[in-house]
Amino acid sequence: MKETELYKPVKELFEKMGYTVNGEVTDMDVTAVRGDELIVVEMKTGFNVTLLLQAVKRQKITEQVYVAIPRPTYKKRFSQDFKDKEYLIRRLSLGLILVAMDCPVPYAVIAMEPKPFHENLSIGRNKNKKKKTLQEIEKRHGDHNVGGSNRTQIVTAYRENALRIAGLMESVGCITRKELVDAGCGPKTYYILKNNYYKWFQKNPDDSYQLTKRALEEMEPYRDLINTLIFEHITKDNRIICLRKSKIGEHQILSEITRKAIENLGYPDEYTKLLEKKFNVTREYIRASTSYTVEIKGQPAGFWSITENKKDRWENDILVQKGYWLDHFFVQPEYRNIGVGSRMFSHLKSIAAQNGVDRILSYIDPQVQGFFDYMGATLLETLKQPGISGQMMNLIEISNT
Repeated sequence: MKETELYKPVKELFEKMGYTVNGEVTDMDVTAVRGDELIVVEMKTGFNVTLLLQAVKRQKITEQVYVAIPRPTYKKRFSQDFKDKEYLIRRLSLGLILVAMDCPVPYAVIAMEPKPFHENLSIGRNKNKKKKTLQEIEKRHGDHNVGGSNRTQIVTAYRENALRIAGLMESVGCITRKELVDAGCGPKTYYILKNNYYKWFQKNPDDSYQLTKRALEEMEPYRDLINTLIFEHITKDNRIICLRKSKIGEHQILSEITRKAIENLGYPDEYTKLLEKKFNVTREYIRASTSYTVEIKGQPAGFWSITENKKDRWENDILVQKGYWLDHFFVQPEYRNIGVGSRMFSHLKSIAAQNGVDRILSYIDPQVQGFFDYMGATLLETLKQPGISGQMMNLIEISNT
């Protein structure tokens, strides 16, 4: 097919609408004039960049610019590929003419009128796509795909979650869905195990899960990623660290964790008793705070809690600013130095981020400042501990920005 064969049907189309049509006017394939109105048509036997470039240049002299191409087959006309081409034409504010050359008498029809493209309206209609894109990026841990890849296995947030589940199963053996959720695998854990899209998981009679042979084989290429994903979810001796919301009925258990952690600091009895009283956990406190308990093999290993201070207030000559405060962050002595504290801290920041909290303050003992420095907290100032001569405390800030 020659490009010139498109001219007659296009000419007849506009002549029927009362235009005077001319071909090849100052390098323009077709011009159509009616009064002061000027229409320009650029023709090609196939859709390509050259056609679009020629058409866009014609927009310097008129807004009424069309591209004309042979009408594709019915199947191609409604394919995603052709829809994408139509979107590009619409985005460039061009019109589209399809010429039917596969019939005894060829004819042309206007498939799209040239109209201004409203970018803000387009963005508004696709705000959910933007939201999903940002959520996908946020859920991923690093960049594990090569840009431009379309025929290789892409590491999506869904696959990352499945790899984390598989990695934890590989480390500890059989495990239940609840244990995986409490370990930080997220709310989609139930869905991933139930659908078993990758055929990686096998359900046991006791409702626990284990890996299939296929999983062990397909996990190998992702070994470095798996190590990263599960690093903070297991202790150094390969026990899963589970975090769940604290229960009102376990206030005495949490108070006991607090007592042991404080006594482990080695302070004089007078100061230790003062701290134990200050950090005692009650049923009412658990109900009013955001509190999470850490469990390892079903045994409580520590907990953290946050409360919101609605306004600035003074407490024993110490200013407690308006905002969110980390009141408790304690690990039982026997569970220290195996990764529990690090997991608690990252979990704390994650929960805060989910609730739109970007700044948390806390008064801490100077002996644990090294840990919070390591985790990225900022030391704001050092103050005298009220009521006890010679004892100090540090004000720190935990930022989520």
